[in-house]
Amino acid sequence: MARKIKIDEEILNYAVFGGCILGGGGGGSRKLGMESGKAALKYGNLELIDINDITEDTIIITASAVGAPAASLQYVLPEYHIRTIKLFEENTGIKIGGIITNENGGASTMNGWTEAAALDIPFIDAPCNGRAHPTGVMGSMNLNNVEGYVSCQAAVGGES
Repeated sequence: MARKIKIDEEILNYAVFGGCILGGGGGGSRKLGMESGKAALKYGNLELIDINDITEDTIIITASAVGAPAASLQYVLPEYHIRTIKLFEENTGIKIGGIITNENGGASTMNGWTEAAALDIPFIDAPCNGRAHPTGVMGSMNLNNVEGYVSCQAAVGGES
């Protein structure tokens, strides 16, 4: 049986406050988390899917935001997150079947929400890292130890 949780403002509150506690002070602020979560919900339907309810051959990507969240000059817009997914698919020929967040934190728990809602891609309940780094070597998934594993990345940012 498929286990899905519709993400609404009540779930957003749970996610942000849980991220603030479990993120141990990392992963961005509560305020930024609420703002980005509310913005994501405006794009459309967003559901949290249990990882056990996807097929083994589903291609899942990790969504992260890398940079200096406290910097006074920030140039990351929701459209950049969406563009990253499109660039990934265009340049790899891979159709993304699910998105997971990079880490748990006040704002980072919402990494992937905008992309999932805007592009109707399942958001999978499986945050991957205990720390903020999207690469195999620096992350906690140990994918760099899987023989033949290839990591593909796409990024968008900067002042437009």
